[in-house]
Amino acid sequence: MRLFPRKRAATAPAPALPPPDDLLPLPDCGRVPVLGSGAHQAELTAAAHGRAAGADLDRHLPATAALVPDPASRHGVRVDVLVDGAVRTVGALPREIGLEYRPALARVGDRGQLGTCPARITGGGGNPYGVYLLLAPPREIEVFTGARDPVVAEGSNLRVLLWNERTCGVTREDEHQDALVDYAPFPGQQTREVIACLGFCRIDSGRYRGEEAIEVQLGGRRVGQLTYAMSLRYAQSLRRLLATGVEVTCSALTRSTRDGIRVDLLLPQLTDSTVDAVGVDPAATRR
Repeated sequence: MRLFPRKRAATAPAPALPPPDDLLPLPDCGRVPVLGSGAHQAELTAAAHGRAAGADLDRHLPATAALVPDPASRHGVRVDVLVDGAVRTVGALPREIGLEYRPALARVGDRGQLGTCPARITGGGGNPYGVYLLLAPPREIEVFTGARDPVVAEGSNLRVLLWNERTCGVTREDEHQDALVDYAPFPGQQTREVIACLGFCRIDSGRYRGEEAIEVQLGGRRVGQLTYAMSLRYAQSLRRLLATGVEVTCSALTRSTRDGIRVDLLLPQLTDSTVDAVGVDPAATRR
């Protein structure tokens, strides 16, 4: 028989919310899963204020998540939600996804900030709660924070090489087969990687006659140009670089076809948030 009743262990208070200036809202153009929510039902119940989410996406319950790199793991990223002035852990990013996001989030932490993003809570009403994030890919976060140039992969005072993240076809190669013959794929190969130089030219026919297009050169000789729409999308970035006096280059692939040698450029992937970072009107790029 105990002389004094045993005291119940006090529940540790949730960590306080960092000051607003330390919170950095990250781009939210993506959807990322969160693992381990089953072990954090109490925290999710608090974040949902006990409500049940609807079945449709627009009826999932809104919340704000904070992304915290786990100092004990090189790939771990903890996911917290901000509830009533405190932070509550609700899970973690899947291992492979955490490995991709970790460097970008660590740079945010090095600045003394905590990256946040919108979250959506699912379930409730007798079903387990779940949660997912509205978060841009790591590349977009690095561009947003200034850790990565959105266009240039590497360069010097004389020349820059653009990121090779997407394929973009070149037009009017049929007029320049004499210049392309030296860049044909080698026997037994389907493609050949070369370095192209980019500049501007005038469109000399068709609907956009007189407008600017991006010109493509190999070995100092013209081999074609981008369409008007693609030229619009990349023109501001290219013009900004050329204004510094550097030569602007990108990787390209040549391929042999029945209609002659064709060229595909490998260019940066410009999403709307990347376009904003280099000062382009996104609406103009979709004409």
